[in-house]
Amino acid sequence: MDETPVVEAETVIEHGRVRFTSARVEKVRNGYRVTSVARARTRSIRVRNQSASEHPVREGFWALGTGAVAFFSMTSESGKLSSWITGGAFALVSALLIRHQFTNITVVDLRGADGRVRMDLEERLTDSEVDDLNHRLGSELGWPVD
Repeated sequence: MDETPVVEAETVIEHGRVRFTSARVEKVRNGYRVTSVARARTRSIRVRNQSASEHPVREGFWALGTGAVAFFSMTSESGKLSSWITGGAFALVSALLIRHQFTNITVVDLRGADGRVRMDLEERLTDSEVDDLNHRLGSELGWPVD
């Protein structure tokens, strides 16, 4: 009787465009790997929901500044169509910056001796799904979740 060894399939967890295995985390677009971080180079991993803004203070000042320009443009020469159009454009930019700051996304934060990588999951997870994913990364794949 021929006995062949049983090879277990590697566990793969996929969320959005990010694929987690015991050896690496990959971001995939159109079937091609665009970002890959090896497990050996990673000190810790954490999946979390956070603001889409990477620099909230800077973007906050830009929003306030464009809002002020919009206000002064609309009130300084009131009645002129060009001042209303310019003010409206600046008000739109200000509103978009504020909206961006209050938009939450789900990200994978990987840290290692060489630095930090932040990958957008491109799929919004609830807080309980994030907790479950962090638990699975630690228990099923052996990643050091902090």
